[in-house]
Amino acid sequence: MDIAGITLKNPVMPASGTFGSGQEYSGFVDLDRLGAVVTKGVSLVPWEGNPTPRIMETASGMINAVGLQNPGIEVFIRRDLPFLRQFDTKVIVNVCGSTVADYLGAVERLSVQGIDMLEINISCPNVEHGGIAFGQEPRMVEYITKEIKKKAAQPVSMKLTPNVTDITEIAKAAEAGGADALSLINTITGMSASGKRKKPETACSVRHFLIKYPYGVLP
Repeated sequence: MDIAGITLKNPVMPASGTFGSGQEYSGFVDLDRLGAVVTKGVSLVPWEGNPTPRIMETASGMINAVGLQNPGIEVFIRRDLPFLRQFDTKVIVNVCGSTVADYLGAVERLSVQGIDMLEINISCPNVEHGGIAFGQEPRMVEYITKEIKKKAAQPVSMKLTPNVTDITEIAKAAEAGGADALSLINTITGMSASGKRKKPETACSVRHFLIKYPYGVLP
């Protein structure tokens, strides 16, 4: 199976955020059998994530508001990448950020690390423009994709948010920006409410722990 010029021995890979950075599940899943490991989101600097409660079980999965907690790119490069390089599987690193500069800094740092592909999470809020997610505005999607492509040494897959009126408009913007592939889709906004308190327990996103095929390749 080929994705943007990268050959995978099979199409099975964990969706970002469901598998940590591989080491957490290596005792349960033989990583050598996967086509690729897609890591949890990695940011330029450490992110603490959201305060608790941030996980709520549902009948068919769970709702979470983890907030992309991660130790930052330097810990990822020092600790997680050497572990992943032991296995016969492709490494796809998911990148998150709160500003364009955050994304570009992380991509530039990763461009020399010998990984196979970058997956860019554009569901993150853009703190420089009122908190709207990067992936909800077509012009921003095209712009950030172009800027990332200037820095990336690897193929770039843009991970789209489903929380838009017309996702095809966003996909076309990513294509116009030079994306090599698209990842469909990121988590869906959800809410768990308390019948007793008549208030939300937590407002966050729906995520199912599934091994799935997250990529669609641009023509």
